[in-house]
Amino acid sequence: MRALIEQRVARKQLVPVTVEGVEHWAAPATLETVPEAGPPLVHILSPFDPLVIQRDRLSLFFGYTHVFEAYVPKAKRVYGYFALPVLAGDEVVAVPAQRLNQPPRRATPCSDWCASARCTSSGRRSSLSIFRDT
Repeated sequence: MRALIEQRVARKQLVPVTVEGVEHWAAPATLETVPEAGPPLVHILSPFDPLVIQRDRLSLFFGYTHVFEAYVPKAKRVYGYFALPVLAGDEVVAVPAQRLNQPPRRATPCSDWCASARCTSSGRRSSLSIFRDT
């Protein structure tokens, strides 16, 4: 793999980039593009998403360490059986896990799901309102 990366660096298809002391590579066009400022995009991530599976990278980039709690005893779970990290902009702000109540078959949060101290601010709350029981 290293040889392939070095070939692409030699052809100027990739450039080395260091993030907090860890070496990565990027396409030059990616580094030249400055994204427009706007509201942060919100992504609900599966525990099987490549970003979540690569736990070291997730922790390095976003300061969040995910634990797939399906294999954790119920009494020791923090977020829930199948928690879904929520990435808002450049921060994991919530980790909701839902359960289906009988009746009226409404999904409600299983536990405290704020992953960030800032998720209680009015701006974060409004962007995460899809998870609140109304």
